[in-house]
Amino acid sequence: MARPLSVLVYSEDRQVLRHLSRSLTAFGYDVRQAAKRMQALAEIEAEGPHVLLVDSEPNVTEALELCRAASSDQGRRRPFIFLLLSALSARGLTEALEAGVDDFLARPVVYGELLARLRAAARVLEFERRAVQQSGVDDLTGLPNGQAFRRRLDHRRTAEKPEQPSRPAACVLVDLDLLDRINHLHGHTAGDAVIRGTAEKLAGLCGPTEFLASLGGGRFAMFVPGMNDAEARDWAELLRAELEETPFSAGSATIRVTASLGVSSHDAARTADETLARAEQALQAAKSSGRNCVVRYGEHDDRMTAWTDFAAPGKLFERTTARDVMTPVTRTLTPDESAAHAAAIFRRTHAAAIPVVHADGRLAGLVLPESLPSGTELDPLETLRVGEVMTTDVPQEDETAKFAALREFFTRDSRPVIVIVRAGRPTGLVTPDNLAALSTPLSTETFAAAECPPGSQGLLVPDLRPLETG
Repeated sequence: MARPLSVLVYSEDRQVLRHLSRSLTAFGYDVRQAAKRMQALAEIEAEGPHVLLVDSEPNVTEALELCRAASSDQGRRRPFIFLLLSALSARGLTEALEAGVDDFLARPVVYGELLARLRAAARVLEFERRAVQQSGVDDLTGLPNGQAFRRRLDHRRTAEKPEQPSRPAACVLVDLDLLDRINHLHGHTAGDAVIRGTAEKLAGLCGPTEFLASLGGGRFAMFVPGMNDAEARDWAELLRAELEETPFSAGSATIRVTASLGVSSHDAARTADETLARAEQALQAAKSSGRNCVVRYGEHDDRMTAWTDFAAPGKLFERTTARDVMTPVTRTLTPDESAAHAAAIFRRTHAAAIPVVHADGRLAGLVLPESLPSGTELDPLETLRVGEVMTTDVPQEDETAKFAALREFFTRDSRPVIVIVRAGRPTGLVTPDNLAALSTPLSTETFAAAECPPGSQGLLVPDLRPLETG
């Protein structure tokens, strides 16, 4: 998947950092900042930016040391390096080029020129990426790359003669689990070391007939002739177990990894892309099965069919009842209580409605916020009783009522709430928001406080209304 061009800006002038960062971020670049050389080197190791923008002032020697260090690391992708300068002698220009600087920008920065130069740098980086890809070799591992692997699969397809029976063969995809976590904890240099170590381990486990390639990002592909997909699955399981038991060294750290593997058969009737798509589908099934396992294409088709049947329209909530989706009733009123008391409860809880009960606890009616007189004066509310403002036209359902019946009610009736009862006593409320919340994706803000008084803490209850708790 394409991602924004990442730019690391280094300058000891923090105002320059702020201005460049804000401007480039506004134009859609992924920007990082560093005010110290060691901080910049740590960012390069951790994030691997596409472009390094280095301010030469006030210490050009320090700036060139950073450029030299950034361009000398052969273990990972080299950034395109810009040097910002006010003036530079011919000797200084030579030193900058020898330090790995790719291009120069005048200081102070002219932003139109900067944007144009960044686009030129992006074209250079893309050209280099395509050149490596077309060379057929992955630059990190030295293995054949994805393009070479596709050519290998398609060569077998075209080499087989139609009159001869197809020989068994399989494709195995290997994907390192949680590589992003390794990069985050130990840096991209450590992640690259793990990828190279995995490549060496897999190469050692492959025989002379297997064809191993690196697809990038910690993913590998193997062409396994002479095995059908079931046999290749057993072989892939041995690879998985070997990787799980192998420690990798990355600087002072010892890192253990696991891998998920997807297996597909490959025959003369299938293109390379078709085979890889099947292996990819199996790999994703392995990932969604908890990682660190092997899945053969089609292995879980029966389970997918079962899920499709289970999730068919009307079936997903087939066994869901009112008891499962209602908001429990925690407060009731009696007919002789004041309407002012009901208004105070609404202000504190933002409830959708409050049930009114007889002395024996059975449902008598319902008070809705809109049933209370409006205005700021409390006197009218003090003189009114709950029995005078409640409605007795209350839709009721038993706790065992089906989800479908609740949903169907709100499609044909404008009343905003159903009271759920047990033996005539209210136990919960169901609103359209209750039902809609079930299919609303959760986020980190789902249960955040909203519209609560200052100094209070809030909780978002199932009907998506804030409940004041303090």
